[in-house]
Amino acid sequence: MGELVEYNPVENVQPEEHIHHRCHPLHLTWVSGFNPRVSLLNVSTTRERKELVLASGNTLLFYCYDGEREKITPVIGHKNVVNMIGCDGSGRFVVSSDCSYCINVWDRDIGGESNHHPIAIRTIFEPFKANGDIGAVALSRDGKYLLAGGGMPDEQGSHLKLWSWTVGNDFPDDTITLPTRLGRIKTIHFCPDRGRRNQFVVTLDSGVAFGAWDAKEQKLSIQVPKRHGFQDYNDTVFVERTDRAVSVTGAGMAVLWSNDRKFSDRPEGGVQRKEFLKYLHLKYASINVVRSCDEKIVTGDDDGEIRFYDNSMKILYWFKQEDLEPIRTLSFELVETRQSIPPVEPIEGDDQPSKEESTEKKRVVNIEDIAPKDVSFEARPVIVRGFVSATKSGKIYDIDIVYNKIQELFLQSPSIITAFDVHSVRSELCTCDGNGRFVVYDLKTNSMRLALDVPIQRTRRGRITTLAYSPCGTFLAGGAENGYLWMVEPNLMILAGSSPFQFTNEKIRLVLFSEDSKYLTCVDESNMIILLHREKDDWQVTGHCATHRLTDLAFLYATDFVSIGEDRQLPGEDYFLFITNNNIYVHHLPIDGNPFKYLAVRGHPKRLKGLQVTWTDNMKHAGTGLDPFCTLLPGGKRGCYVREILSLFFYNQISPKNSDGDAELTLRDAMNVQDVPNYMRSIGFHMSEYEEQNLCKEMELTGTYFLTFEEVLKLFLNHRTAAGGPPTSEDIRTAVTFIGAATSSGNNVDLVQLITLLASMGELMDPKISEMYCRILFPSAFEGNKQENSSDPGCGTGEDCTNCIGIEEFSDKLC
Repeated sequence: MGELVEYNPVENVQPEEHIHHRCHPLHLTWVSGFNPRVSLLNVSTTRERKELVLASGNTLLFYCYDGEREKITPVIGHKNVVNMIGCDGSGRFVVSSDCSYCINVWDRDIGGESNHHPIAIRTIFEPFKANGDIGAVALSRDGKYLLAGGGMPDEQGSHLKLWSWTVGNDFPDDTITLPTRLGRIKTIHFCPDRGRRNQFVVTLDSGVAFGAWDAKEQKLSIQVPKRHGFQDYNDTVFVERTDRAVSVTGAGMAVLWSNDRKFSDRPEGGVQRKEFLKYLHLKYASINVVRSCDEKIVTGDDDGEIRFYDNSMKILYWFKQEDLEPIRTLSFELVETRQSIPPVEPIEGDDQPSKEESTEKKRVVNIEDIAPKDVSFEARPVIVRGFVSATKSGKIYDIDIVYNKIQELFLQSPSIITAFDVHSVRSELCTCDGNGRFVVYDLKTNSMRLALDVPIQRTRRGRITTLAYSPCGTFLAGGAENGYLWMVEPNLMILAGSSPFQFTNEKIRLVLFSEDSKYLTCVDESNMIILLHREKDDWQVTGHCATHRLTDLAFLYATDFVSIGEDRQLPGEDYFLFITNNNIYVHHLPIDGNPFKYLAVRGHPKRLKGLQVTWTDNMKHAGTGLDPFCTLLPGGKRGCYVREILSLFFYNQISPKNSDGDAELTLRDAMNVQDVPNYMRSIGFHMSEYEEQNLCKEMELTGTYFLTFEEVLKLFLNHRTAAGGPPTSEDIRTAVTFIGAATSSGNNVDLVQLITLLASMGELMDPKISEMYCRILFPSAFEGNKQENSSDPGCGTGEDCTNCIGIEEFSDKLC
C-alpha cells in the first residue's frame, strides 16, 4: 500500500505525549561522549553562557552550560557518522556532513526563540553521488554560501561545489576540480575580513588551494601555489586583517603565504593569488590546528601545548595543560574580550565597608593589568577572547588566559564504552570503558553519580565487555576478555570481596543473575555456561556445561535456566526484541499484525554491540479495536476500501448459496469459517491451496464456526502476501519463465507444458482441472484440436503450436 494515510492519535492524551510519526517511534534524549576526531564549534555569544556544537556518531549535540547545570540537546539528521561541522560568523546557522549521504544546515535560533530545538532547514542529499565521499564543508561568514569538498582524490581528483543555499537550489551553483596530486581534502575555511568573505582556503594532504566565488559571474576559481616540498598539511587559516595565510603540518612546520606581488591587481570577485613567503620549524611534534583571532595566531599540537604568536609568527605566550594530551580542536568565542572589569556593587544588608574600601572596590580594573605578559622585552599584555580546546581522548576545556581560568566541560569519555547495563529498580545506568572505569549515571538528571577505576590488565586482554545488575540491585558483575569476573557494590562503587574471580580463560561475553540474586551464570567465547552460587561475599562454581552458539539466557527458577540460540531473542514476557548491525526492533507480544506493536529505529551508523530495555510504550497511541489495523489499508478506517470490504462481508450472507428459498434472511455480524477463503479472494488476497490450508488450520484452532468482521480482517492482514495485493503481470511473466513453461523465444506460453509442470511441481494440480481452466481462459488455443474432434490437447511445443498463447495475453488474463 504505497499511499500516505492521515493518522490521528487517540483522544485524552497529553499534547507532549503525541507521537511525532509512525516512521520515527523512538527519539534520542541523551548522549554521553562525543567524537573528538571531529572539530567542535564554540558558538558562545556571552561569557556567562557556554554553547558548543559537537558530533557523536550520526548525532549532533547542542551543548549549553550556564555555570550551574549542563543541557545537552541531541538531534539526528544523518545516516552515517558525522565527519565535519561548521557555522557562519553569527553562530546561528550550523552545517554538518556525514561521509557520503547528506549535508544539513541547522538553525539554532528558529523563530527568534533561543530555547527552541535546532531544526534542519536545508538538506542536500548525496552531493557527490557515486563519485566519492564528502571530505569537508564550510559556511561563509555572512552565511550566504555553502562550500563542500569531496570526491575520489586518487582517481578523479577532489571536487569543490558551492551552493547559494538560502535560495533553495538543489544543484550547486558551480563545481571545480582540484589536481589529483594534492590528495584528499581535510579542511575548508572562509576569509573572515569584510570585503574578502567570498574567498576561501582548502587544506589537502599534499598542498593548499586558495579560491574565490564570483557572485556576478556565478563562477568558482582556484589557485594552487607552487610546491615547496612540504607534506602532511593539517590546517590552514587566513590571518585576520592581513593579506597572509598560515598552514601547519604534521612535521611541526608553519608555512606562511602572502599575496603574489606579480598579480597584485586581482579581478573583482576573483581569487587573490598567493605565493610562498617563508616557513618556520616550530615543533618536533605534529601541529594539528591553527586559528587566527584578536590579532593572534594560535596553534595546538600533539604535545598538549597551546602557543600564541603575533601576525608575523613571533612567539608571544604559551602554556601546557596538566594531562599533556594532543590538542585536536581550538574554537574561540563569538564575543570579544572586555577591556575592563565593571565594579562589584555592594549587596544590601551586608556590612558596609569603610569609605576608603568602597572607593577602592568601585575603581574600574583595566584588563591589561591582569592579563598575562608576553615574552618580549616590553612585556606587553596578551589579550585574547576565551576559547575551548578538545583533546584526543575527548576532554573539553574552557580556557580564558586573561582571567587565568581553565574549566573542564562536558562528560568526559577517555575511552570507548565496552559494556553497560541499567538498574533493575532505579533510573540508573552503569557504563564501563576500555580503561576499566565504571561510571554510574542518573537517567532522570542525565548526570554522573559515582565512578570507580578498576585495575584491569590493559595489555593482556583485560577489558570488561559485559555488565549485569542483580535483580535486587546490590550486585554488579562485569565479565572481561581474559576470563576475569569483577564484582562491584553499585551503591558504593567499591570492589566486593576477593574480586576479581576467574573460572575460565576465555572471554566472558554474557553474565546473568537469577531472580533471587543467589545464582549467576557466565557464558564464555567457547559457549561454556558456568553456574555460580553466592555464599556470603564469595562466589563458588556449582557446575558448567557446553552449549550451542547462544545469544541470551533466561532463568526459569533459582537454578533452572534456558538458553536461546542466535536466531532469536525473548528477553521479557511482553516484548520480542532483537537488533541487527544498525537497527533496533521491538515487538509487543502477542504478534497479531497490529502496526503499533512494533517499532524500529536506526540505532547506530556503524554497528550495534548490545542493548538493554528500560521501558517502551507505544500502545497508548494505537487506539482500540480495528483502529490500528485500518492504518495498514488504503484510506484508513474511513476510506473507500474499508467500506467496500465491509459491504462484501454482509453481501456474502445474502448470496444464493446461503439463502433457503423464501425463508427470511437474518444478517449477523459473523461469517461462517467455510466462506472466509473465498471472501478473502474477493477482496484481493488470491491465496493458493497451501495458503488456504494454513488459514483453515488457524481458524480451526479458534474453536468456533463463525468469525466477526474484526477477526476476519486481522486474518486477512496477517495472511496476505507481503506486497499486500495480487501478483502483477510482471510477476506472472517471471514465474512462467522460471518454471520453464515459456517457449524458447520467451514470447509465448506452452499451455500443454504448463499443465504438465503444474501436475509435477509444488502444489500438485490435477491435469484435468488445469486443462479445464485453460480452456475457459484461453479457448482460442484449443479451437484447432476441437475441430479435429481430438480430446488430446497435446500437439507439440513449437512456436506455431495451436496450444501456445502470447505471454502478454497470458499474464493479462490472469491479472
